[in-house]
Amino acid sequence: MKQFCARLLAVTFAVLASTVPSSPAEAISNSIVINEVDCHGNDWIEIGNRSSNSIDISDWLLSDKALNSTAAGHVYTFPSGTRIAARGRFVVQQSGTGAAHLGFGINCIKGATIKIGYRNGSTYSEIDSVNVPVIAPQISYGRLPDLTGGFEQTAATKNAANYGIKPILTSATTATCIKGRVCKVTLRAHNAPTFRLSKPVAGVSVTADGVLSVITSKIATYKPVVVMTNRFGSTNVTVSIAVKLR
Repeated sequence: MKQFCARLLAVTFAVLASTVPSSPAEAISNSIVINEVDCHGNDWIEIGNRSSNSIDISDWLLSDKALNSTAAGHVYTFPSGTRIAARGRFVVQQSGTGAAHLGFGINCIKGATIKIGYRNGSTYSEIDSVNVPVIAPQISYGRLPDLTGGFEQTAATKNAANYGIKPILTSATTATCIKGRVCKVTLRAHNAPTFRLSKPVAGVSVTADGVLSVITSKIATYKPVVVMTNRFGSTNVTVSIAVKLR
């Protein structure tokens, strides 16, 4: 019986040892995430803490290259004493000073990959990363829902909870059609909206995916108000379509 108990204890300790994180950093690694990135001018990166406890990330690393990169300015080291409050945030930016100064920027045109992690002896452990795509002006790239979700285009909310953005029209608001010919204008917008007319306009219709059709049997200027809607709200835009003789 004693031998059986001893073997049982040994197996239990072995299982516990295999499930206990090998370092304090590993124990909290699932709680620390890259939460939001902004690349328009004074570039900044927001690090979030998902947990209900304050977390010390002293000496952790943030980079747009490998965590062990030797490229000058491309690895940011969180200073000693850097703590992120429970469900809180820590922002580093290019114009920051001291602990908040970011030595590299994020390319809005080509995109970038941002990584965060820590050094564990002679190895580097990557905790989180995000592939930043091309980002439209006045838009950031953040997690939705805040801290826990995947990345989407968001309103810039430095040091505050992320929220999504309403549709933004990217195509022209004017068009010209020729009398008697088929007239279709494709509307395009950021943030995946559906399209509809705010009220009926004789001779004008629009599909849910943004194809505006106009009857061209007479010379006239149509100004339908199109409503673009996504899960964050609606945006109205007036489109002016002139039907001309030639």
